[in-house]
Amino acid sequence: MTTTELTVQLYRERGYMTAVVEKWVPHRSIRQDLFGIGDVIAVHPNRTGCTLIQCTTVDHVNDRWQKCITSPSLSTWLAAGNAFTIIGWEQRRSEGGQRLLWRHIEKPVTDGLRRSTTGSKQPAGCG
Repeated sequence: MTTTELTVQLYRERGYMTAVVEKWVPHRSIRQDLFGIGDVIAVHPNRTGCTLIQCTTVDHVNDRWQKCITSPSLSTWLAAGNAFTIIGWEQRRSEGGQRLLWRHIEKPVTDGLRRSTTGSKQPAGCG
């Protein structure tokens, strides 16, 4: 599964409606993020505003963080009352070494403050 697919699945399990907003630009052979910062948009029925999510691997979270916090788009997105988070994924063996589990790290941005959370997830059909 891709990091985008994992993120969509995770947020849907949390009760969000999601959509992939990153697009492929064939004549340039690149992927273009929404507003230059987001891959997935998520809306929760009990929360105000939207969450824009940058999906990546754990190894690239800090690179994406540096890119996004310098973007004027992020300031506008947050000022409009929305949320933004970077989520990094990696596969790790379970404690017994029997299965590969997906693990994620989230770095939400709210009002310019940074905080991190870590979680584990095993997608449906994996073990």
